Amino acid sequence: MREPYQPTLEEVLKAAASSLRLEGFDTSPERLACLIAEEQPSPEDLHGTSEQRRSALHSR
Repeated sequence: MREPYQPTLEEVLKAAASSLRLEGFDTSPERLACLIAEEQPSPEDLHGTSEQRRSALHSR
């Protein structure tokens, strides 16, 4: 039995970028790099989130 087709990450990203271009989004490498950087949590964000979670658990 054959394995189901698994596209590579590059193929998936190219397809996503072409879909976004059709929708009118800016898909320049610079813009995509900015969007990716915005999605990366900073260590402070992670620490703050765990602190908030901990305090939420204790307040119940």
